[in-house]
Formats: sequence, C-alpha cells, structure tokens
Amino acid sequence: MLVRGELLDNFDRDEEAERTLLAAHAALPAGGRIRTRASVAETLGNLYAARDEPDRAMPWFDQALELQLRRVGPKHHDLLRALNGRAVALIQLERYDEALATFNRMTVITDGGGSYTASINAQMQSNIAALHELRHNLDQALDAYQRSHAALTELRGPAHDETLSTLFGVANVHRQRSDYPLAIQTATTMLNLTLSRDPPRVRLALKALWVIAESSLAQGDRAGAVAAMRRRLALRREHTPDNAEGIASDEADVAELLAGDGPESN
Repeated sequence: MLVRGELLDNFDRDEEAERTLLAAHAALPAGGRIRTRASVAETLGNLYAARDEPDRAMPWFDQALELQLRRVGPKHHDLLRALNGRAVALIQLERYDEALATFNRMTVITDGGGSYTASINAQMQSNIAALHELRHNLDQALDAYQRSHAALTELRGPAHDETLSTLFGVANVHRQRSDYPLAIQTATTMLNLTLSRDPPRVRLALKALWVIAESSLAQGDRAGAVAAMRRRLALRREHTPDNAEGIASDEADVAELLAGDGPESN
C-alpha cells in the first residue's frame, strides 16, 4: 500500500494517496518494521506539506524522525528525509529559525557524502533558497535555487518533479527581482518540460504560467499575460475538470486582465 500511495501522490491524485497511506499506516502493527512505518509517516508528511497543510504534516514528520532515531541513531542519512520534510513544514509555519537549525543539523549528516546525501543536499539547497526568499534575501535565494537546480538536473534529469519545482523557484525569484525577460524565459522552459511528461505535470505547469502572466503584465505586455492565463485555464479544464474552485479562480483572473486588472495568486 505504501508503493501504491506514493504512485498516486506522484500523479497528483492526492485524496486517493492520502486514503491509501492512512490505511497502510493503520494496517501496520505497532511492533512491525520500523523502517516501513517511518516511510509511511514521511510520505504522509510530504503529502500534507505539498498541500500547504503544515499543521497536519508536522506530527507525521515527528513520528518518522522518532522512529528513525530509534532505528539508526542521530547521525545516519536515513534521518534526512524526515528532517527535510520537517524543515519545509517549519518554513510554512513561519518558524524560520527552527527551520534553519534543522537545515544545519542536516548539513552535519550530508557532509559524509554519497549519492543519496547528494540528492538530499540538493533538495536542502532548494529549501534554504525558499527560506531566503521568504526573508527577501533574493540574491542568496537565487544562488541557492540555481545550485539546487544544477545538482537535481544531474541527479534526476531536467523533467523530474523536484528539478522542475526548483526551476520554478529560479523563475519566480527572477520575477521578484524585476528580471522579467529572464523570468519568462525560465518559466517557459519549465512549462515545456512539464508538458513533455506523460501524463503532463499540470500542477507545475500552472505555476509556470502564473510566472509568465505576472511577468508579462509587469513589463506592460497585457496580451501576453492574457494568453498565459487563458492557457492556464484551458489546462485546468482539460486535466482537472472537477476542480471547480480553481477553474472559477482562473476565469476571474482572465476577466480581470481583460478589464484592466491582473492575476493575484498562483
């Protein structure tokens, strides 16, 4: 059930993934394999964090961390996934000092090297970048996002979800720095990669189109912004027709753009 839950999550079928993973957790005996129980907890934490529900994510990361500490001790690389997820949830909760302390704890472990720790370190750089971004340290954020993207491209390929998420960070920081042509160029690259997947990574494509629309509007290209938002709306209607709230939001954004206003959320 753990593998099925992870696959459902990978294909953006969040509710099915949640039900499957919760069932897997309930079915595991209390005295069962600690590693399996920790993996289920980590995956549930990541699912809730991806949905921006840190209050629900934190107990799962804490449970996973407690299990892994019992199994391998305080300096093993098997702690990294739970620590990384916990740091992300802390950022979402705006507990930035605790998040930074967690990243520092991870650095002690990743300094040991190896391909697995290299992957975690790349993800950690992306999360550190997000922390800098939230604190409006945009130069540091851009540098960390770019280093993370380069590492993830080498480790996982340019069209992997983690690589694309980091590329969104690069594009969005360019937008915040008013480097609008670079933001549009980067987001367009991201968009093309998301749509090259089978099935396409719609959730990430919507983010790329938001950056394109916002950046186009900021540099006075209202037609470009309208085109990006209409494409975003078309993707929602085609791939997530049951998401009435998202469709209605995009319809409102297109109407506001045509009336002289602009999109407000991603």
